[in-house]
Amino acid sequence: MKYCVDRFEGDFSILVSDEDKTVCVEKARLPECVREGDLLESDDLISFAFLKGATEKRRESIRSKFEKIIKKDGI
Repeated sequence: MKYCVDRFEGDFSILVSDEDKTVCVEKARLPECVREGDLLESDDLISFAFLKGATEKRRESIRSKFEKIIKKDGI
């Protein structure tokens, strides 16, 4: 299943699944490079893989949408 890192709270990470379910896991289970907004994959909620390509694609999509909004609204 795929997850997005929503936020960090102390030693825990709050993740949102692609099915819109929220889970809380220890930060230590995630790859060290992970930050808020990154995409992860896990079958067992014990080990996680960082989806670098999918994260970059998602960030670019969000950035593009934001830029269109700014141009449209003349901000």
